Amino acid sequence: MKKPLRKALSGIVTAALIFSALPGVSVSAIEKAPKSETAIKNMLNMNQSKQGKRSSISKEKNQQFADKTLMIKYKTPISAQAHQRAGGKLIQRVAALGYDIVQINGKVSMEKAAKNYVAMPNVSAISKSALLKQAGSPDLKASAMYHLNTLNIPEASKLAGKNKVRVAVVDTGIDAKHPELKNKIKSNNNVMNPAQKGTPDVHGTHVSGIIAAEKNNGTGGYGINPNVDLISIDVFNRSFFANDYVVAQGILKAIDQKAQVINLSLSSMFPSPIIEEAVQKAIDANITVVAAAGNSGMNLAEYPASFEGVISVGSTNNKNKLSSYSTFGPGVDVVAPGEEIYSSVYDAEKGSSFAKMSGTSMASPAVAGVVSLMLSKNPKLTPYQINYILNKTAKDLGSKGYDISYGNGLVDPVAALTYNVKNVPANPKLSLEKRLGAAKAVTPEEGKSLTVSGLFKKMNQMDLYKLNVKKGEFVQTKLTGSANYDLVLGLDFYKGKETKPASKLKINDQGTDGAEGTLFEAKEDGVLLVYVKDAYGNYSESNLSKYGLTIEKSSSKLEDTNTLEKPDVISALPYHSETPLYYTDESAAIPPAEEGTPGNGEEGSKDEEGTPPGPVLKGDSDYFTFKTGAVKSGELMKFTVSGVPGIDPNVKLSMMVEEQGEKYPMEMGWVDSNRTGLGEEYIFKASPNSEYTVEVTNKPSMDAWIWMMMTGQQVIDLDRNYSSHLPYQVSLSSHEVPLDEDNFPEMNEGGSEEGTATPASPAAVNKRDVIIEQSSEEGSYEEYIQRILSNAIPYKAESTVKGYVQYMGDEDWYAFTPDEHAVYDFTFSSGKDSLVPSMEIYRYDPKVKEMVPLGANAEMTDTGYGAAASYAAGLKKGQTYYLKMAHVQYDASLSPYEFTARPIMKNTADKYETNDNFTEATPLGLTAVEGNFSSIGDQDTYYFKPAVSGLYGYTIQPMPEKNAKLKAPEKIKVPIDPVLVTIEDTNGNGKLDSEEEGNFIVSDYGFDNDPEAGSLEGKAGKGYFVLALNYWSDQTTVTPYKLTMAKMGGIDEDRGSVFKKGIPSKPAVLKNGKAKGYFQSIKDSDTYTFTLRNDKKLTASLKTPFGLDGKVTVIDSKGKVIWTADQYGAGDSEIFSLSLKKGKYYVKVEEAMERVSMSPYELTIK
Repeated sequence: MKKPLRKALSGIVTAALIFSALPGVSVSAIEKAPKSETAIKNMLNMNQSKQGKRSSISKEKNQQFADKTLMIKYKTPISAQAHQRAGGKLIQRVAALGYDIVQINGKVSMEKAAKNYVAMPNVSAISKSALLKQAGSPDLKASAMYHLNTLNIPEASKLAGKNKVRVAVVDTGIDAKHPELKNKIKSNNNVMNPAQKGTPDVHGTHVSGIIAAEKNNGTGGYGINPNVDLISIDVFNRSFFANDYVVAQGILKAIDQKAQVINLSLSSMFPSPIIEEAVQKAIDANITVVAAAGNSGMNLAEYPASFEGVISVGSTNNKNKLSSYSTFGPGVDVVAPGEEIYSSVYDAEKGSSFAKMSGTSMASPAVAGVVSLMLSKNPKLTPYQINYILNKTAKDLGSKGYDISYGNGLVDPVAALTYNVKNVPANPKLSLEKRLGAAKAVTPEEGKSLTVSGLFKKMNQMDLYKLNVKKGEFVQTKLTGSANYDLVLGLDFYKGKETKPASKLKINDQGTDGAEGTLFEAKEDGVLLVYVKDAYGNYSESNLSKYGLTIEKSSSKLEDTNTLEKPDVISALPYHSETPLYYTDESAAIPPAEEGTPGNGEEGSKDEEGTPPGPVLKGDSDYFTFKTGAVKSGELMKFTVSGVPGIDPNVKLSMMVEEQGEKYPMEMGWVDSNRTGLGEEYIFKASPNSEYTVEVTNKPSMDAWIWMMMTGQQVIDLDRNYSSHLPYQVSLSSHEVPLDEDNFPEMNEGGSEEGTATPASPAAVNKRDVIIEQSSEEGSYEEYIQRILSNAIPYKAESTVKGYVQYMGDEDWYAFTPDEHAVYDFTFSSGKDSLVPSMEIYRYDPKVKEMVPLGANAEMTDTGYGAAASYAAGLKKGQTYYLKMAHVQYDASLSPYEFTARPIMKNTADKYETNDNFTEATPLGLTAVEGNFSSIGDQDTYYFKPAVSGLYGYTIQPMPEKNAKLKAPEKIKVPIDPVLVTIEDTNGNGKLDSEEEGNFIVSDYGFDNDPEAGSLEGKAGKGYFVLALNYWSDQTTVTPYKLTMAKMGGIDEDRGSVFKKGIPSKPAVLKNGKAKGYFQSIKDSDTYTFTLRNDKKLTASLKTPFGLDGKVTVIDSKGKVIWTADQYGAGDSEIFSLSLKKGKYYVKVEEAMERVSMSPYELTIK
């Protein structure tokens, strides 16, 4: 997804979504801007979400869940009356999977309804409804389909069998009339509206073309396997999102229609249980499921690709490099070309057409097509065998062997088709009924740990261990594994001698690092089955995937003596807990409720509406108290909690305050930064002579029901044990750091004669409140900015600066005025004892008295926002830049930061700099100019004053080919995404007057290195400002551009020609089979004539400039139209072959949408 536009017009149009907010920036900017400037800002903000351009999903449509909808997993069907009492209305029942989809009554909150449903004994699970988004005679365009050669499809096709394979595309609808697909669609279904066929749409049509496009039909290219029957299953009905239960029904529809392969080019970050069950049902039906890994560009698990048994596909480009947007991680099986893939599309205006699209959505169907080739040769292959063969035969990319970026590598169809299926090992996966019998018995002694180890050497391997347990016994487990492998710990309990588990628990908190663990409590006698497996069935034949499983059995739960009333007292520093500490769940048992009875709490305890409350939150809290004496200036406290597998701790800090003679704890802040299994570290500035309480708890840090609503996870994992027999430790220490470098935003606290500091205010301690908020008083923001200007520390290039973030909310500001135009590489020490700060670069605009954000070293990580250890920023000579250093989470840190800014390329400014504002605009004539955006926030301003009135066109064309000649680091040769803004200077005085600021037009339709074009009705005497800027304005690049202004309209190529009875009166002559011309006016068309002396097969092409869509009509000597070519879209050449008899012919060329051109078209017939 593209980042928001940083700057537009003269510094008054700003957006800073990746920047931490300066107090009042957005409000102040809008309030100070004239109405017309606000209109400009609002207009440009409409273009902030480039994702909307690429995937038809606009910024405001990025919701993850359906509104007011819950999915209820039932054990036995729920009556309509019970739904009504719970506050829901049954809208759909997916009986095959045991789910009711309910709409929540508008008068009932989601939280309250969830409580009511969880109390029903016949309800086994509740979740929100996740929304999923869409993540040829010779085929004359086959050369545009690089993926065919990358995957060696011509050779693979020779190895395929003759068996026709049924491939289900669960996606948007397919264009059933498309020449590439019209003979491929076996059935056409619409899950949301079964009474009609699927609604044709871009995405599903593109995906289907990659799989199955017709070969040798003279149109477009061809698919991976044209010999398939497509089962089109529309689950979007041309909406932006599809509900998970609709997708699940689509999968069930594919099962019913005997699909052999299902392609799922859709994704969600949330593991929808109803889709998981549908997918498993498909795999159990011997259907191979292939899915897109997702387009987050991060190490994440996205679904359904990450579900067990699904072949997850990442995306590569034409250089076999992982696409920047491709989700990666242990869940990816293989990669395939997915970037700039040319295939069939449905265009709402044009109908059947072609286009390039990018995404793992394009990589997945490439693999689905390969799977269909394998099944065409051997229809008896199972999903397991196919998965194994694809992984085994993939071409290694990235690190040697399996890695989390490329998985097993690039899918190799030829190798897969020639692999001997007899070499596929038997599937080690065991059915639930056979696991207990296959498990190895272990007998841990009371109170002693037993450790077993193993290797994952087979795909889908599961190692099983069993031990007898008696009622009241506890079993603590801990699982560790190798890096890059994501392991799962499972516990199934069998009562007495039963062969089916009474309870099942699966633990997978950590991902590819850290340990899994849980404490099991036996409610009755039986057998505990403990299993370990790879979350995605991964393995290593080189013994790289190892595990260690520790089991400890005890007869009683460890006693917890630490309570709020009896806390552990810390009497001296440094402190380190000497005895082990344990989490012991404090929650009470929850009595069951009858079906349809809302609530589930203690008897007689009801809320204001008469409904009993939900269950008591599980977890344990331990308390630690300490008192401070004198506190030195620059002294910080650090409280550390070690991690425990299976436990998610958070730390809360309270200070005892006295009010009206009564003491009470006031919460000062908290930290909950890490995931389950990891510890926490809390650094804070304490007040002298004060009493503090630290609470270490594994209870949810917010109401559990609210948590469920926000995350989409099930209400509470009631099967998870919130106790642990694995110990944790705490420590408290005091550390001195230097005084604040810039005395900002808080004043350094002066010490008394005894060296004590004045008490820190609650705002200085509370992380959430520390950022200075704009006061309602006029002038507070201006004072804040003035303090930055006066306190900023001067910085000189190539010097290394060391600093600290001394307290929560601390900001260190530096002022840097380069003495030359250059690209500077800001590098930060990133060692174990160093802090990589969040750096933001601003410039001060004295006109509006604001800091304008320009760039930042922010980056997305798998845990959220992070800070990059280097950032290249193009800076201008003589401009003062303000650098803000802070903790990425606005925490305090005991580790120092260090940064250095070194020039890595000098003299980068184009010859027209500085032309950043309207008063310094570069004159623009009818000759092309070249420039670049080599500084962050660069805006190049030009001024065009037409000599004569008329229609003028303008284009901006990126020139990446010139990068090859530049001696510049690769990191600053990145693409540009140009944006053009034109503003009419009505009075022609060369100034932008206030009443003219609203007369602007924005051209921003393309993506990276795509040109932009527009036109204007030029009037003599008026002027026009043309602003060129890079959409990625915070990104430094030396990629040049060419800006051209040209007068449109001229002498018509076939001037004076008219059609009479289908024959042109004065056609132009086609010389040597070639012609160049212009669409001189709206509705202009040009007709050429040529004569064949012999019968001949011809190939004709019409190449049009960017943004124009050509159309070709071939007419014989009698005026009869014998061929019309309008198959391809804007900027995509029309090309076709035609066999003609000897004689005279006419060729008519026109712009399909009747647009005017400023660059010539090229017609070729040979």
